[in-house]
Amino acid sequence: MTFVDQFGNKSAGELIRAELWNKLMSALDDLATSVNTQLATLESEVTTLTTSVGQLQTDVGTISGELTQYFKVSLSTTRVTYATGEEATIAAQVTDLAGNTVAFTDETRPWIDFVAVWGHLRAADGFESQTGDSSGGDRAVSIRTNAQGLAQALLRAEVGPELPLEVHADVGATLTAKLTDQRTISQAILDAPTPSDAKNAGAFAAFTAEYDRPAAKNVRSYLDTYYIHQAPSVIGKIAPPIVGPRWRDYASIVVALARADSDPTTPDRARGAAAIRVGFRDWVAPWLLLHYFPPD
Repeated sequence: MTFVDQFGNKSAGELIRAELWNKLMSALDDLATSVNTQLATLESEVTTLTTSVGQLQTDVGTISGELTQYFKVSLSTTRVTYATGEEATIAAQVTDLAGNTVAFTDETRPWIDFVAVWGHLRAADGFESQTGDSSGGDRAVSIRTNAQGLAQALLRAEVGPELPLEVHADVGATLTAKLTDQRTISQAILDAPTPSDAKNAGAFAAFTAEYDRPAAKNVRSYLDTYYIHQAPSVIGKIAPPIVGPRWRDYASIVVALARADSDPTTPDRARGAAAIRVGFRDWVAPWLLLHYFPPD
């Protein structure tokens, strides 16, 4: 029976007896007690919930503070494949985890460790770096980003790591020479479906002319070093590497790891990582076999 059924439904002029009045007061008292009990329970639950929310806010603040110490690292190059002798510029862009640009100060600029499984790395001009003693390049190099979070490394094919930088620079410059069709030598090599197509386009003849030029000592040093490494038989014996009808493209995987500083004695976890694949087309072996040392 409901409260209304028990104490309501009275007719006009009907008196409320003392018994019913007392029961009404008792029922109201019980109702107040029940409401107060429920309010006390709700207040306790709200207090517990408030404490939990406060702890959650603290935890979220701690996690947010930790996340600000991590970065998103993106690697990119301008091309998929490069000709042997060219340098591929690998750009590492550091942002926050949401991809937003970070304005670094001189004290907070991170370092990027570049590691290549094949080829040789060095820092691009204008970037602070740490590397080994090799003048021709290393498998790994540490480069500090600029204030915009950008670090650039230069990757070249695995030829003549002991040669000075000017040798590699002269070979790279020769590859930019224009052919009669206004393409560069490197473009003709990369566009050619086969080595024979590159030869027919005049790319090999153009490089031969530079190789035979008396003043082109650096170009000869580079190609002779390649030949010696590829044909380790008796020096002077014409034993060029075997070349098939297709190009030989070498793939190098470059991994980049972001760190807060460059001190190897400071315990520091990686703050961000990325990887990229860069290809290099070996045109020197086909040039030797198909043009400079023709089969006939």
